[in-house]
Amino acid sequence: MRVRCFDYDTLERFEPDVLPVRLFAQPPRAGWAGIGSHVARRIHVERFEVPSAAKDFLRIAMAVVAADRGVLRSDAENNWTRQIDLEVPVELVSEWTDRKLAVERMLNFLSGDLWTLRFKNHTMELGRPDDRRRHLDGSCVSLLSGGADSLVGALDLAKSGVEWIAVSQTSSETTIQGQFAQLASATKHLGWTHGVRVPGIADGSQRARSIGFFAFALVAATSTHAHQNGLPVTIHASENGLISLNPPLTSARVGSASTRTTHPSFITQLQSLFDSLGLHILLKNEYQYMTKGEMFQNCTRPDDLARVLHTSMSCGKPKRLNKHCGRCVPCIIRRASFRKAGIPDTTEYEVGPKDEPTKFFASDDVKCATIGSRRHADYSWLQRKILPSLAFASGYENEKLIAVAGRGLLEVHDYLASVSP
Repeated sequence: MRVRCFDYDTLERFEPDVLPVRLFAQPPRAGWAGIGSHVARRIHVERFEVPSAAKDFLRIAMAVVAADRGVLRSDAENNWTRQIDLEVPVELVSEWTDRKLAVERMLNFLSGDLWTLRFKNHTMELGRPDDRRRHLDGSCVSLLSGGADSLVGALDLAKSGVEWIAVSQTSSETTIQGQFAQLASATKHLGWTHGVRVPGIADGSQRARSIGFFAFALVAATSTHAHQNGLPVTIHASENGLISLNPPLTSARVGSASTRTTHPSFITQLQSLFDSLGLHILLKNEYQYMTKGEMFQNCTRPDDLARVLHTSMSCGKPKRLNKHCGRCVPCIIRRASFRKAGIPDTTEYEVGPKDEPTKFFASDDVKCATIGSRRHADYSWLQRKILPSLAFASGYENEKLIAVAGRGLLEVHDYLASVSP
């Protein structure tokens, strides 16, 4: 499928195999997709001074998210791996053309598809052309999703005393995101949305959605006084080691069936891209070698965590229910983590092992978690599940990655054993 992105309106006619995308605006007419109008407006209103490389990454990220939603996996030959030919307008055409293969490889890993990128000259400017710029205070940025892991990260940043900026992709957790940012004393909370709209049915996998989150964080980080003064700015992406690695728990759950937002291979490739563009950005996940339960246990503001943890969102299917389903893999890991940390779990779940045991244990996710967690101490199995996906990772200790996956699965195993009829 060809996806052609424009930062201006055009009356050009397109072949049936082309999805036209209007960047930073609503779809101009039927058959078009549109994305990014909200974030473009915020950059303009806030008068941010964003480097060209960061603005281009935002353009590319918005194009990728639109393609990810607008090209259906059901139309692929194997009902999963799509071939996406993506054309994006950028300011630094030659710089991005030089990095074309690296970006394609990174996207292939993130979404499990085959991407081909082409770059053309941009037309629309992002931000104001005048000199009345505003810069953000803060030495770092943290992705604040409204999930439990990002809450722990925010509370730990607050305890450390650093000035930090919270960046959220607004969703049904918007209110919670704002409350967490305030609780953790964020200097600024930027809640932005890509607002993608596609013609017809949207693909539901959303494997590439996280690149938009990183793009928002990059815009914020490069708009700080610190970055403008040539200082490095850290982007924190807080996630426990088991979810970060997301090893397939059974043979039916392989490769791109799992998310890879903070996977070491993706973070390594993204860091390398930022470095090559001369952006003084450091990507960091302090919890790479911690399980979710260990994150809860080691939080430096335990009283605040225990008070609000139940309001965080960990479910993999929240939009369908507007609450935790209770039996997807992320929900099971969440429940196991409460148990590990000894924190009472007052989260509202749709299904639980005590109130509806038949419905709970009949879930495919519960079955997969049960099978996979039984092998928590099987070192050779963990190696086979984890090491192949680390081909592009550097700077990580593989033994620690295998160990944290084993401990995370042990938490799941102990929880499921405790509720098994």
